[in-house]
Amino acid sequence: MTLCRAWGAAEWRARLAGLMHDCARELSLKQLMAVITRRRRLSPFERDNATVLHGEVGTVLARQRYGLRDRTVLQAIADHVLGRPAMSGLSRQLYVADFIAADRVFPAARALRRQAFCLEPEELLRRVVETKLTYLRSRSLALHPDSEALARELGLEV
Repeated sequence: MTLCRAWGAAEWRARLAGLMHDCARELSLKQLMAVITRRRRLSPFERDNATVLHGEVGTVLARQRYGLRDRTVLQAIADHVLGRPAMSGLSRQLYVADFIAADRVFPAARALRRQAFCLEPEELLRRVVETKLTYLRSRSLALHPDSEALARELGLEV
C-alpha cells in the first residue's frame, strides 16, 4: 500500500483495484473477444493479442458481476495491462504493482521490485514501461498504440 501513498491514491481504492484487476484473466481468448465485440469492434492488434483485453473485460465483469461503480477503480483495472497517457495515480500504481508483483519471477521484475521504494514514482513507472518496450523489441512484438503513447509521454524512444 506504500505505492498508493506515493501516487496519492486512496488506500481503499488501491486495495479494491488490486483485488479486482485480474478478474477476467482466466477467461479464454474467445470469451474475452466475445465480451468486447458485444460493445465495439476489435482492433487488428486486439484480434492478434487478445490477452490484452482482460483489463477492459475486467471492468465489465467488475461492474456487472460485482457491482463496482467507482470510476477511478474501473479505469485502473482497464489501464493496468497496456497503460495509456494521462493515467491517474491509481492507474499508474496498479500498472507498476502488476509488473513488480511478488509472483513475477523474471529478473527485470525482481530488480524493479527491489528498487520500487528507492525511486520516485514517475521514475519507477518510466523504468517499467522501458522494460516492457525492451522485451517487446527483443521479440519483435507489436506495441499497442496506448502503450506507445504512454512511452512517449514519459520521454521514451519508441
